[in-house]
Amino acid sequence: MFSLILHFVIFRGRSRVFQSDFTSRL
Repeated sequence: MFSLILHFVIFRGRSRVFQSDFTSRL
């Protein structure tokens, strides 16, 4: 549950960076 909230905060705070990281990780 805590991880989900943390991910959400990061996604909202770094939507652009997160997307780039997500694509690289996928």
